Amino acid sequence: MADQINLPSSSRGELEKIIKGYGHVGKEVDLETLSKLTAIGRTTISPNNPFLTQAGIIAGARKKQITDTGRKLSRALEHNLQEEISASWREVIRGSEFLSNIVSTIRIKGGMASDDVMRHILFASESKNTKANKTGAKTITDLLLLSGLIEENAGKLRVATTVPQSASAEPIDESQSTEVSLLIAQVETATPTPISTTHPVVNAGTTFGSPTIAINIQLQLPETDKPEVYEELFKALRRHLFPG
Repeated sequence: MADQINLPSSSRGELEKIIKGYGHVGKEVDLETLSKLTAIGRTTISPNNPFLTQAGIIAGARKKQITDTGRKLSRALEHNLQEEISASWREVIRGSEFLSNIVSTIRIKGGMASDDVMRHILFASESKNTKANKTGAKTITDLLLLSGLIEENAGKLRVATTVPQSASAEPIDESQSTEVSLLIAQVETATPTPISTTHPVVNAGTTFGSPTIAINIQLQLPETDKPEVYEELFKALRRHLFPG
């Protein structure tokens, strides 16, 4: 089964204030201390902690502490460095099977309306259709857009054709165009319909002086109502699209 996740209960802005608070303390901290530091109520911080923990941003039991991943994000937020903020959220999303599967769903469907993405987040997280959970689904959608993995195009949210390279990424040789064969394991289903893949071509180009990569993938989905079939497909996609 794919990892489940608790949805955040706050807007993106409030969630990022909480992350900055944990980063500012830099060590184990209780709710009372963090609440005084951030001027955000304990009852607001506490429901966000499960999401932040499952996303690898904080860790701990009763007292929470910022992780290395969370510390990078907190520092970027503190200094309002937009490229670093986006790169840090990409790291968080790629490190979460649940969040990566949301990206894969948007990719497979060839784009989704924003409301449909939020409804899918509620469904996939097995969350009730409450106001608080709708806020959490909206926050996750906002974070996907902020990360640069998803972009809005022609009224739909689609997987970005180019994703900025992080500052630590190795430079790409612009003189080369590499053909990549992406093989996704066939998932056993109750029906004989196979999953078919194409061999995408990766084109190296230049945007504002920086090399970019575009990967196009087409999939034929199995005809089945069994959710575990799609979960196995998403796992295979994640292994190949977001390695490491």
